[in-house]
Amino acid sequence: PLVTQGNTPVDTGARGQGAVLTFGVGGTGGETDLKDFCCPAYLQELTAAIDQNWQKRQPERGTTEIRFSVLRDGSIVDVEITGRSGSGVLDRISRNAVTESRLRPLPAAYTTSDRLTIRLKFPYEGY
Repeated sequence: PLVTQGNTPVDTGARGQGAVLTFGVGGTGGETDLKDFCCPAYLQELTAAIDQNWQKRQPERGTTEIRFSVLRDGSIVDVEITGRSGSGVLDRISRNAVTESRLRPLPAAYTTSDRLTIRLKFPYEGY
């Protein structure tokens, strides 16, 4: 049989936010299942805030994955690199983008927990 490229979308388990940052979903360790998250506008604000601090144009290629929690008051805690890019520089840039961000408090409609724990992927394409 002849294999041709189709146009049917495939659910990869990841949700894109903005131009580049991607939420990892379905992980372990208490991450929030973002497909059922009450407040998608908050997630857009979160990624926009982190994106503003992210120095995405780098000469190296790789993807860093960062896991962190947002407390009820908007504080970012427990930041850890859960997927290394192979470059210490890219990993530090990704971590700094998260730790330097300031977020609004979690939405009142989010009643599941006193924290929102997620993973973000930071892809670098090089230039």
